[in-house]
Amino acid sequence: MEDDELEVYVSSKTFGRRMLLNDIETSFTRFKVDFSLEGYVTVKVPKREIELVETLQEEVYALIKEIEKENSVLAQRLAHRYGLVLGN
Repeated sequence: MEDDELEVYVSSKTFGRRMLLNDIETSFTRFKVDFSLEGYVTVKVPKREIELVETLQEEVYALIKEIEKENSVLAQRLAHRYGLVLGN
């Protein structure tokens, strides 16, 4: 897989050039991390995997919204567990 198949997933300023990569390591099959001299870190992952993760998040969100109609407490807990925010 060439670098041109990778897309920026996150880019931010970090303290001491450190960044927790646990979520990225456990979510994507391949990633590349670049550190700049100014203290910025950029993480690139396969574009297709970003698309698949976004689709999964959308489907999980839709399912939780359906659960919310029957049990709002459970829906809130599931949303929290999966890092989603339920809107009105």
